[in-house]
Amino acid sequence: MLRPITMLVPEPSQQDLDLTEQLLKGMQLIRIPLIDHLILGEGNHCSLHRITDLWQRYPQE
Repeated sequence: MLRPITMLVPEPSQQDLDLTEQLLKGMQLIRIPLIDHLILGEGNHCSLHRITDLWQRYPQE
């Protein structure tokens, strides 16, 4: 999924957070770890693994 980011320091949208939570839940079921979800911007990025608690709520093996 791609969507344009126009800000210099990208921040996740609610859709990004919801999608990541759904992916983490699904990956737990099939035991394939989701390493990260990156939001890319103009020469910068945002790691949802780093800035959210989603990986603590849905631990990956």
